[in-house]
Amino acid sequence: MFESDFEEKHAEVIPLPGKKFKEFKLFLYSFYFPPLTRPITADTVLVILPLADEYEVQPVIDKCSQCLVEMFEKPNKHPIDVESFLEYVNYAEHFKLAPVLSIVPKHGTEYTILSLKNAGIDEKVSPNMKMKILEEKSKLMESFFERFIPSMFSLKHIYYVSHKEKEALEKLESIAVHACDNIPMIHSDVEVIVDSIQMGQEFKLHTLKSHAIVQASKFTMNELQATKNFHRLNSESKTELENNKISC
Repeated sequence: MFESDFEEKHAEVIPLPGKKFKEFKLFLYSFYFPPLTRPITADTVLVILPLADEYEVQPVIDKCSQCLVEMFEKPNKHPIDVESFLEYVNYAEHFKLAPVLSIVPKHGTEYTILSLKNAGIDEKVSPNMKMKILEEKSKLMESFFERFIPSMFSLKHIYYVSHKEKEALEKLESIAVHACDNIPMIHSDVEVIVDSIQMGQEFKLHTLKSHAIVQASKFTMNELQATKNFHRLNSESKTELENNKISC
């Protein structure tokens, strides 16, 4: 707009209803002053971007996009809090900032699923972008379990953790539940599912046990009984398995 022959171009005063002087001044500075003098920063990017879009100043839109990319790519010693991250993603989606959107899923893995949910990912981010973030997290989880699944399901290892560090056991249960529900190589492996039920049984990890029993419903009782650790399940666990299969 500012490069075209717009109606108010030669007017001495241009009315800007609804605009705040301080914010509009920042917007004007972003293209009337050199970047080194008036750079777009984390404190100003979300103020300037909507105005740049409204007045169709593409060079400023590009500067805002680059600012967000640089913020996302900063080293981990300068992390973005989860609320700010989701707000930046919301703006990037609304204004279709492709360079930013291309790196959002990767950087979304820096936050836990619970923190993203508590910060409002369902309301602030599109279902498509949310799915991309979760898929990226799933890839990391798959890599993790490909390397550590043998030790994860070692009862000796679990016994040590449970007696030395309760918090570590709780974290392990959270990881195991997520894997049980979301990672194909876990919930499609009948041996792992039965091992998960046994873990829940032995160490009173009730959430893990219940999730694993739900996943077990996709297998026949013959398949479950043929696993190497099915005989270790107590009568209560076996009854829960049978009842869940009946209800399904």
